[in-house]
Amino acid sequence: MRFFFYGSLLDPTIRRAVMGRGLARCRVFPATLEGWRRCRRRDLIYPVLRRQRGRSVEGCLIEGVDAVAAARLSAFEGENYTTMTVAVHRRDGSPVDAFVFMPKRSLATPSAWHFAQWRHGRHRRALRLANGGMAHDGRTASRRLLDRWRRAERHASAGKSA
Repeated sequence: MRFFFYGSLLDPTIRRAVMGRGLARCRVFPATLEGWRRCRRRDLIYPVLRRQRGRSVEGCLIEGVDAVAAARLSAFEGENYTTMTVAVHRRDGSPVDAFVFMPKRSLATPSAWHFAQWRHGRHRRALRLANGGMAHDGRTASRRLLDRWRRAERHASAGKSA
């Protein structure tokens, strides 16, 4: 399965904390999501996406995500997020479908979210939260979400989805 990351999961240490051993089998590529804007989330240190024609979001495409890693990602994102399939563009311009985490309701502020600023000021806190959350709540939530992602994995391997 493929995922597009646009926020804290751009950081390799956060990805490793969240995805666990499943990350070792993944490939990471730069990618762009057209027609969207990355904004600050109202109540947290993470970004959300908001549709905006003419804008784009730079991020990374992660290929080879297995069901266990996908369940861990869902647990990390929490119940306020859902996944949708979007077309992202690789560096060479070729489109590919990928899952992206989207808030279930509008959480975006008008302010832009910048990875470099976040990395400088919020990275340590986010890493502590990721490590703590995955060690504590992540295992239980991951088990609960695993069946859903195993079905998605089978669907993707049949060539029908991200």
